[in-house]
Amino acid sequence: MEFLERAVKSSIRGVDVTTRYSSTQRIVLLMNMDRKLINVVTDRIMKQFYKMCDNRQISVHCDVADLTEE
Repeated sequence: MEFLERAVKSSIRGVDVTTRYSSTQRIVLLMNMDRKLINVVTDRIMKQFYKMCDNRQISVHCDVADLTEE
């Protein structure tokens, strides 16, 4: 979880928010992010995580939800 936290913090902008959601989950809120750029950020998080954690038995998955009121 520590590697994931560091990967997220190094990959998001200063206006974005992240917190531990459970012992195995982390939530990231990307504020006013263009929908097209979300994959860029999630890919950056994954690359950073696997660069720090070379244990390939650990996998990272993400779900994306649009929480805007439109």
